[in-house]
Amino acid sequence: MPSGNTHGVAKGGECKPANPRLMPLVALYSGVAPYEPSQSPAVTTTVYTTAPDINLSSSASSVNVSYGSTSSPLTLQLTSISGLAGPVNLSCSGLPIGMSCSFNPAQVTLTANGLASVSMTINGGTAKMSSLGIPGFGLVLLPVSLVFLGRIRKGGLQLSGIICLLILSFVGISCLSGCSGGGSSPTPASNTVQETGSKTVIISAISRTIPIQVNIQ
Repeated sequence: MPSGNTHGVAKGGECKPANPRLMPLVALYSGVAPYEPSQSPAVTTTVYTTAPDINLSSSASSVNVSYGSTSSPLTLQLTSISGLAGPVNLSCSGLPIGMSCSFNPAQVTLTANGLASVSMTINGGTAKMSSLGIPGFGLVLLPVSLVFLGRIRKGGLQLSGIICLLILSFVGISCLSGCSGGGSSPTPASNTVQETGSKTVIISAISRTIPIQVNIQ
């Protein structure tokens, strides 16, 4: 039972100190024969009425970013609640395709009931998807064409089979045509994929999250 000024004692002797409050604790031993009663020295401890947590806030509710560039930095503030202390990692989810977020510092260390600030930026990148026109696809189609050709010689295919053979042969030769130039390695064709408009990105730190609107320009 804490001693000293508890600022309010409820029924049954339950202490309800302010949050937070330094409380002196003393252990008492009433004694059982043949042992004598004893009392420990007072030890001061911090008492909270709520569980440790953090508060997360941002200097702005939205940010503008373009593909190939980096957004202006946002300042995130973390506030320790009820004595929470230690390292805190931040993350983001729901970013536009090809973009990423960066935090500086990457990890922040909170002191009990203290404040910490983190700078966050959105890095605009470019997402690419490979098209079907690659040489490897032609390597698959040519053996299939040879199988069709063998069946035609045996009389196993009609006009529709001959048409399929011609189509497969044409596609296969087209895919392999890039391999014949100067001995250099062929480069797969690709299409650039970029989102437009706005997306809501979620910033997370321990149990707290905040939404940030990312405007793609």
